[in-house]
Amino acid sequence: MNAQNSKFVFPKERSSVNSSALEIVGGDEASPNQFPYQVALYIEYDLVSAFCGGSLVSSNYVLTAAHCALG
Repeated sequence: MNAQNSKFVFPKERSSVNSSALEIVGGDEASPNQFPYQVALYIEYDLVSAFCGGSLVSSNYVLTAAHCALG
């Protein structure tokens, strides 16, 4: 999967998250390839941008939190 041929499948209802809630507390840095099913999502929509994580659940789908789907 790559950014050139990927698209989002949005839920019917979407919400956004307050930017003050975007902190990781007590986390540990991961080594490259330590979690090959983990993905990083950078989304730009109009003047809003977001960075979220997700999990690769098949060769074509990434599961992410609902608040990562802006709009």
